[in-house]
Amino acid sequence: MTPLGREQLGVLKSLRDHGRWSRGCGWIWSTHGKTERILDSLVKRGLVIKSTEEVPRSRLFAAYTRTVYSLKPEDENAKTD
Repeated sequence: MTPLGREQLGVLKSLRDHGRWSRGCGWIWSTHGKTERILDSLVKRGLVIKSTEEVPRSRLFAAYTRTVYSLKPEDENAKTD
């Protein structure tokens, strides 16, 4: 497998520092679309988990489902090496 690129490493470090990423979470890598593309490439490498979560209805917004990216736990990464 090819080594991680500069932007993949940067996004991976940001994900480690912030714990997770979803649209509107407070940090992006240039644009939302670019952030998602980089995170999806990390999902394909088995370094990141992509999941969904339900966001409950609030007074202003209807309930919806959002995509969330997070790091795989350490023990899971060790199994794939």
